[in-house]
Amino acid sequence: MTYRCRKPDRRRIATLPMTLALLASVLAVSCGDSPAEPDPSPTPPVSPPVRPELVPLWALYESTNGAEWHRRDNWLTDAPLETWHGVTVDDQGRVSVLNLAFNNLRGHIPPELGDLPGLKLLWLEKNRLTGRIPPELGKLEALRHLRLHYNDLRGPLPAEVGRLTQLQVLALSNNPGLTGPLPASLIALDRLATIETVGTALCAPADLVFQAWIQGVSGTVPRCLDDTGPTTVYLTQAVQSRSVPVPLVAGRSALLRVFVTAPDSTSAVIPPVRATFHVNGVKTYTAELPAGTGVIPTAVNEGRWAGSANARIPGEVIRPGLELVVEIDPEGTLDAARGVARRIPEQGRMAVDVREMPVLDLTLIPFLWSEAPDTRIVGTIDAVAANPERHPLLFDTRTLLPVSGLNVTAHPLCQH
Repeated sequence: MTYRCRKPDRRRIATLPMTLALLASVLAVSCGDSPAEPDPSPTPPVSPPVRPELVPLWALYESTNGAEWHRRDNWLTDAPLETWHGVTVDDQGRVSVLNLAFNNLRGHIPPELGDLPGLKLLWLEKNRLTGRIPPELGKLEALRHLRLHYNDLRGPLPAEVGRLTQLQVLALSNNPGLTGPLPASLIALDRLATIETVGTALCAPADLVFQAWIQGVSGTVPRCLDDTGPTTVYLTQAVQSRSVPVPLVAGRSALLRVFVTAPDSTSAVIPPVRATFHVNGVKTYTAELPAGTGVIPTAVNEGRWAGSANARIPGEVIRPGLELVVEIDPEGTLDAARGVARRIPEQGRMAVDVREMPVLDLTLIPFLWSEAPDTRIVGTIDAVAANPERHPLLFDTRTLLPVSGLNVTAHPLCQH
């Protein structure tokens, strides 16, 4: 009896168990290269399904030099995702946390990272990430924390971030290359509690709606300014500026700065300025600022003392309900054709935000723990408590803290 051998169809072998595949290979060798009969119902090759989460993770690994990460345990292996360093999955098997902070990621954030629909926490801070923040991150609708601080990211914050309606923390600080106004779309983020932009060139639009929204978010974002704009004025006690309009503390003296500018270069010097203060509609104080020695600039420069007219305003003038009117060149000596503003505001009075602050109660406790202690600290504490408003050890406390006064108590000596 003669048996005719048929050359095996390797496409079908690929779907068989290993033992059958080996057996078919043996038969193929023993049967030679006889022509194969056509297969009446060919089976297409079968590829194993790829989990959607693997694509963005692979892209992140490749774009940030994953081979040089400090830790990359199980990345790009067949191990379960939850065993990959920095990866947490939810009960549906989706990536919910990606924590690769301080892990030597170098490169750009891939747009594929937006294809992780279950991601809630994205922590990539303290790495060496460069380039722009991809707008595709706006697809992460479940995201609650976006922490990208301490990198070298550049460009504007994409408007698509305003789609992250679950976002609670947006940390962007210490990326000097991040620039421009925050997108207006952020006002849709009702749950945003914290925004961090220190160490960036990001700013908050001066739009009243945006300013009202950002006042309800923790974090200080400077206001966007046009330094070539018109004459401006503000009062400062320590931290206030044009871009950071922090309320003044009632009863504490303040520095008045009036930045007189002209639309075009001129040889005219900064003219005299008159500032009139009102509280609840009643005039309470007038400051006469003499003419400056420098020429009128075309742009505001807060870092130059001679670029503004300046005066110290006594603490008793700084009270809630304060309003201000500034007259530039009250005697009218400047040529009107120079285009210098003559009054701030043009009409009415400018409201100044002044807050009453509580007294700080402070107790100083002297501790002596050695066998032969230096008891001079007891005398120092008594001196501080006796004159807290003038003692040099409390200078920073008096100057920087928003308090109306100090109530200092010296505690009896505690000795070991």
